[in-house]
Amino acid sequence: MYFGNPNCINVIKTIGNKNPSDYTDEEDFMLGIMLGYDQIKQCKRYIDRKKMLKNGEKNGKKNNKQNNKQNNKQNDK
Repeated sequence: MYFGNPNCINVIKTIGNKNPSDYTDEEDFMLGIMLGYDQIKQCKRYIDRKKMLKNGEKNGKKNNKQNNKQNNKQNDK
């Protein structure tokens, strides 16, 4: 653990006081490393979170396009 080191404290201050579920992938990764979690597992967790975000964005865009098509069909009637 790196707590007590002024540089590490500044990192925590930069992230701020928010709910851990609101951390960005990068913040989550940095805090995990600073807390002494397994580095390999943290790297895998980071990659998995990025993949989920990427897939979620693709699915969201696809769903928006489908919803727009359905709305347009209803408006045409």
